Amino acid sequence: MYLLAEIQVCYGKYGCFSTGKPFNRIVLLPFPPALIAPTYRVYTRLNPDKPQFIDDSDVHKLQNSTYSGLKRTVIVVHGYIGKLKNNCTLKKKVIETLITFSG
Repeated sequence: MYLLAEIQVCYGKYGCFSTGKPFNRIVLLPFPPALIAPTYRVYTRLNPDKPQFIDDSDVHKLQNSTYSGLKRTVIVVHGYIGKLKNNCTLKKKVIETLITFSG
């Protein structure tokens, strides 16, 4: 059995990621946010098919969207390896935020 050294990367406001427990089976760590260019799409019952794009550095985009923190919110992160092939659909009274990576 080979033991791998724990590796950690930190990305400011996004926090730190490591290969330590409970994620010690992960070989790859996330690339820097500037490289993967995450996008944040908000779907609500008022816009179930057309996303509203928000930005984690511009609170006004969130305030001007149809998002309501009073409603149940589901955040879908598909993973940072590969591309999301199918859009998710709203079937319940929830707000869905889809995070994808373009880089």
